[in-house]
Amino acid sequence: MTSSLSVIVLFENHEQCLAGCLDSVIDNHLATEIILVNGGSTDGSTAIARSYEAKYPNVTLIKQPYRGVAAARNHGVGKAHGEYVIFVSGDDKIGGASLGKLYCIGSAAQADMVCGLIIDQRTSRVIDSCPTHLYDQVMPGIEGFTALVKANAYNPLPYGYMYRKEWLEQCNLSFDEESINADEFWMQSAFLFANKVLFTSIAFYYLAPKPLLIHDIDLDGPPHAKDLLRTGALLFDLAKSYSFEESQRIYNSCIYANALRVYMSGFRIVTALRTHSIFELPTHNMHSFKEIKNDISSEISSLCQMYYSRASDFEQEYQAWLNNPCDPIVSNMTEVELEQKRIILVYNGPAWQHYEDTLANLPPNYVITLDRKYKDRAFAIVFYMPGLNEHLYGDIEKPEGQIWIRWNMEPETKFLWMLNEELNDVFDLRMDYHSYADIVCPYYAGFKVSKIALNITPEQKKNKICMLISSRVNQSRREEYVAELMQYVDIDSYGRLYKNSSMEGEDKGWESKIALYGQYKFVIAFENSILEDYVTEKLYDPLLAGSVPIYMGAPNVHEFTPASDCLINTDYFTSPKELASYLKQCYEDDTEYMKYHRWREEPWNETFVKKVEIQDESPFIRLCQVLDGKDSDQ
Repeated sequence: MTSSLSVIVLFENHEQCLAGCLDSVIDNHLATEIILVNGGSTDGSTAIARSYEAKYPNVTLIKQPYRGVAAARNHGVGKAHGEYVIFVSGDDKIGGASLGKLYCIGSAAQADMVCGLIIDQRTSRVIDSCPTHLYDQVMPGIEGFTALVKANAYNPLPYGYMYRKEWLEQCNLSFDEESINADEFWMQSAFLFANKVLFTSIAFYYLAPKPLLIHDIDLDGPPHAKDLLRTGALLFDLAKSYSFEESQRIYNSCIYANALRVYMSGFRIVTALRTHSIFELPTHNMHSFKEIKNDISSEISSLCQMYYSRASDFEQEYQAWLNNPCDPIVSNMTEVELEQKRIILVYNGPAWQHYEDTLANLPPNYVITLDRKYKDRAFAIVFYMPGLNEHLYGDIEKPEGQIWIRWNMEPETKFLWMLNEELNDVFDLRMDYHSYADIVCPYYAGFKVSKIALNITPEQKKNKICMLISSRVNQSRREEYVAELMQYVDIDSYGRLYKNSSMEGEDKGWESKIALYGQYKFVIAFENSILEDYVTEKLYDPLLAGSVPIYMGAPNVHEFTPASDCLINTDYFTSPKELASYLKQCYEDDTEYMKYHRWREEPWNETFVKKVEIQDESPFIRLCQVLDGKDSDQ
């Protein structure tokens, strides 16, 4: 058969949409052969495929045992006779007359790869659009790949491209049939091998809404994660074959960026597994990035660092989970012992959470585990809302009678999906910083008289104002306020925001921060968001250190302080200029300044003291008490 184009259609249980897919290809009226590969369908898809094979002479149904997507594509390419080939999923569609347009301009240019636009079937919007300046451009594949990575538009899926068959054979370019994520390495290799890549603005591939790739994280997750880490290592090795000489630096840097993106995806799944019985972290070479990070092109260094940081965070989160003290207790129990316990599963949580004190005081009828294999038999499940989207692959069924707890320490406006009423209706209890929460988890826990600095004198304060803000979350508009304030007073900034100073000596984290604050009269204590009850360590750390916080944040902040005159509130000033004028007055007037330290020697606000005392018990101990209370209410 002589044809211009071979369309390889892989289908698996696409009974509802396969006919529409095939009609869209046939309607292009191009001399096209259509090769159908069955992905192991159990519905009526196979019958539909057979009917099209019987009706159209250019349609062929491959009859062979299904060995995975990679093998199916390789077999399809092997059977193809067209000058070009494209890959289509049985639930997607091809735009009318688009194949002819792509073929004509691709063949005329003798391009090895021809790139068109992928369109979302639901919204008709372009997905992963390449930069418009690349439209109608022909360039070497490595340059095209680099342009896409720099624009954050690189898509590792083989859909959306047309490939020259002879070139594929010359390069011996085939999908790794042992890899679940074969697309990743195949697409990277294709761009490196291609002499000519043509980018077009032709909308031709219409992508259907896809089910999640991991239908059952317990079963599919481990091999998927392991294969991504393996692929990341292969891409790292590939990058090492290029040098950091100036002519190749940007190319090499983009390959490293791609490898780190794959590592990030792999470690995201790793940290979502959290079941001891099904996964062991394989060895990898991701951290060798630290050895070459200074050689990375400045055009791509921030992207590389972002991928590496996120991948490292996921890995550290997994390691913290792996070494948690809860699971050995549960795993060493007999089934009879476990049946007598109420299991609290912490589905996910922040890296800073420690459980030792909780375990020491846990009621005898409760156990806490972080192992998700207990998710169906748990009495209660605690979900830490920030980052929960990184841990979910599809819906989690809620067994009847199981209690779900919504845990959060971040401003909800930072994660707007947390404000979704339908989502929140799923939860039975809330554990957060709000005063009305079922279990209050504030930032003032541990703020005790015994810990605060005493005997403060003006002479101790050699410096005036400092600031340590690095997060760029700016819902409070604190960045603009600080920028204007710095026009009128000097501020030593040690964080990434407006950094102009550096700490001396070894950075010991919180200990170094408290020591730094203690040297200053004032500390900028601006929250990233302004919400009722959202009062964080931004306020409490300066108070502990013996400084005076200049506060911007919760409108009800005085409900969460030991005294009303322990801080300077920006709300009390009409502008940063007026605040600066008052601060200068405090520099010169020791009596005015010292009135913000009187609280240290006086009885504290009794309401605040009681709030702090409640926090002497771990929130998880108080959760057990609330759960027991729900029993008595029923």
